[in-house]
Amino acid sequence: MIPMFSRNHACRRSAADNRRRAESVMRRVKKLHIAAGLPAVNCVPVMRRGYATQSIIGCVARGFDSLAPRTSIITILACIGRNSWYSEGKGILIRWVISVIGFPLFWRAWMTIKATNIIWHAGKVAPDERTAATGNRPCIVWLTGLSGCGKSTIAMSLEHQLVASGHPAYVLDGDNLRHGLNRDLGFSPEDRAENIRRAGEVARLLADAGVIAISSFISPYAADRDAIRAMAGPGQFVEVFVDAPLNICERRDPKGLYKKARAAIAEGRSLMLTGVDAPYEAPRHPEIHLHTESQSVEECVKNILDYLRRESRLVE
Repeated sequence: MIPMFSRNHACRRSAADNRRRAESVMRRVKKLHIAAGLPAVNCVPVMRRGYATQSIIGCVARGFDSLAPRTSIITILACIGRNSWYSEGKGILIRWVISVIGFPLFWRAWMTIKATNIIWHAGKVAPDERTAATGNRPCIVWLTGLSGCGKSTIAMSLEHQLVASGHPAYVLDGDNLRHGLNRDLGFSPEDRAENIRRAGEVARLLADAGVIAISSFISPYAADRDAIRAMAGPGQFVEVFVDAPLNICERRDPKGLYKKARAAIAEGRSLMLTGVDAPYEAPRHPEIHLHTESQSVEECVKNILDYLRRESRLVE
């Protein structure tokens, strides 16, 4: 366990000593990073306000020791935001911490905007005017679950019923987006995170335009989904856990992916298929929890529509 460094203790050390200690901590964090199954990264020490940097690095290492890196980083980032003693250079440190922990690329991209001389141009259409025109309040319906659980089938049926009842809606399907917008992405942890970040940005634009954005993605990492929730406005993100046991999904196997993955494993290879040889982090507190093993498509769609009406996302 790497100890936390108190302010006075760290300030008494020389800058060179502080840097050596920070580099030692980072080497250990990188090893733990790899052991945790996260992509290896190059780390650059940041030694402004040495005691603050070392304390945060200590927190990072503690997070790995407790096997809760994603949870720990959220706490650390919140801590940085609340403490005025690290206002100087905090952007640099936050970027370093994010790269070490492997927090979603959404946040890494947010912290490192490459475009310069850009200005956000506000429109002249108020949210209430859009609602009056479309009958929708901004809403992202995010369906998550294993391959074969029924996400796309439910999403397409939901879209059909919404449009038929006069509510503009559009499905963002994971496979469909990989034919165009995300065709340059694979299935590594980094590419999966970027896939969800892009989809989330598109969903946010659709929702802002008054279209119910029905997003159907495996989206295996909870932190990626939480990033989209944070990007949306209050009450605008509706997480739908399309739950089906792995054996049921394998039995359905509409794309033949499970069969390929099992064959690859038998040959000592990996296809990085979620639920088989890649992780899936199930939602802990979804707004809607569907059980497609026992519920029909019609029942699932009705549950979602009832929720949207109950939460006033649809204006009848």
